[in-house]
Amino acid sequence: MEVKSIWELKYKPKNIKEIIGRDDLINNLIKLKDNGNIPHLMFIGPKGYGKLNCAILFAKELLGDSFISNCKVVHASDPLTVEERAIVKQESYVSTKKIGSMAGKQFTWPAFLASRIKPFVEIKPIGEFPYKILIVNDFHTLESEQDGFRRLMEKYSEICRMILITNQISSIIDPILSRCMLFFFNQIDFNSYKNFISNVIKNENLKISDNDLYFLYISTNGKIGETLNLLQQISTKTSNITTDSIHEYVRGSIKLEIKVLTKAILLGDLNLISTKLKIIQSYGYDISTILSEICNEIFNLPLNKYQKATLINLLGDLDYQALNGSDEELQLNNIIYQIISLMKK
Repeated sequence: MEVKSIWELKYKPKNIKEIIGRDDLINNLIKLKDNGNIPHLMFIGPKGYGKLNCAILFAKELLGDSFISNCKVVHASDPLTVEERAIVKQESYVSTKKIGSMAGKQFTWPAFLASRIKPFVEIKPIGEFPYKILIVNDFHTLESEQDGFRRLMEKYSEICRMILITNQISSIIDPILSRCMLFFFNQIDFNSYKNFISNVIKNENLKISDNDLYFLYISTNGKIGETLNLLQQISTKTSNITTDSIHEYVRGSIKLEIKVLTKAILLGDLNLISTKLKIIQSYGYDISTILSEICNEIFNLPLNKYQKATLINLLGDLDYQALNGSDEELQLNNIIYQIISLMKK
């Protein structure tokens, strides 16, 4: 049985300095570690850009031998089990045997926070290290529980630092954003990608031309894990990696059209926008999917943090408004012209 992730594991970075193409970001994290005073952090960027792996490696660098006992990774998108919900319900009830006005009362605790967050943050760190690290992946999926999470951040900040990971910054409430140092994970540069993947190609006895390597970079949006999985799949049939063999395995070549569309929107090129929209819509993509892909592309563009945050926030609001629209084409055109107007300001 083929194990598709084996190359991804084989070439996975073992420490934070081995992370590819993020020298500035890694240097800033190392400076924080050396200063010894780590704030709450938020890692922002599309899926597949190594946010979670970077958070774990940073926690290992920071905690050293106490990593296992003082670090916890929580996936906010994973549904609670029946047992977890039962425990939360049981603990939210104050027994009638208790003395005081609260005896016999029932409280409503946010289930996710009560079952997966509070038990970890309430306990002091083990050993000499002054605080623990809580990593929350897909943090934006907490939605209404974010305000309760913010209170936990404030209450337990002395003994627990938090690294929150999201690909939807527009879904994060301002009180949490203001309490975190933000790190944006964009697409890595081609030279860093080329140096790493060329080494993999050599080690695995494969062949690829420079042009095909660039096509591989574009097709995978520079995602190392996706590239390794793709190369491993192709290698089961041929050792010669070509544009045709990449085409055969790459899903959603429409991403290339989305990339061009996004740049055309930001430049206000109406003719190119019209051409690309027709191509994309011919694939049957709905508004939400198109907006999601445009949002991913914005992370990769040479915009400052304020511009990216503003655009992504606008896309989130417009996506919500589009859910109630009857004419998808009209709604999409409205969204595009609002982005163009914003970029002209």
